[in-house]
Amino acid sequence: MNVLVAVPAKRDMLYNRSVTSVLSMRWNDGTQLDTVFLVDGDDESRWENLCRKLNDARRMALGGGYDALLTVESDIIVPPDALEKLAAVDADVVYGLFVLRFEPHHWNVATKMRPRGHVEFLTSNPAATQSAWGTVMDCEGHGQGICLIHRRVLEKIEFRNPKPDLHAQDWFFSFDCQRLGFRQMAHLGVVCGHIDPPLIYWPDALAPGLHVKEEW
Repeated sequence: MNVLVAVPAKRDMLYNRSVTSVLSMRWNDGTQLDTVFLVDGDDESRWENLCRKLNDARRMALGGGYDALLTVESDIIVPPDALEKLAAVDADVVYGLFVLRFEPHHWNVATKMRPRGHVEFLTSNPAATQSAWGTVMDCEGHGQGICLIHRRVLEKIEFRNPKPDLHAQDWFFSFDCQRLGFRQMAHLGVVCGHIDPPLIYWPDALAPGLHVKEEW
């Protein structure tokens, strides 16, 4: 499976630790793996900029004959086996695991998402979260923080953000996947750090609040 890894930099959020982790990912199946960093567009709002860069990456993946696109946002620290684990999942879209920056710091695994803005996160149920730790599970989104998207999805869905003041493009991508019947899954064994200086947030099923904080 030929994979394009795209790292859309969110303005000033291009961190060496994230870059190093992306470039250290293993890929041993003998097929093509290319990485592109998208860093332009300071004249746009953050969410408009991110959506445009993801569409740039989508066009590169489709035009370059890639079988899948892996998105890793520029404030995410990925483990070396991230791509290998995500690629082994039999789903159309596969999310890695990270902690959202805003309170109450849910994990990025939505068990229910609805177009009017209703979302239920796995971490709203601590017992279910602890049971799911390390497993692969169905979900309804969301987050291109780390996300493997197969070509069959890219051919049908363009990233969009009709409400940039309310949501990022990941909401609408999740809705489009639901509408078109694409299966979304989350790999809770692909544990990633989320940089929010002066801290890095890490998922941890046994910690209070289901996450730990590392000093930046």
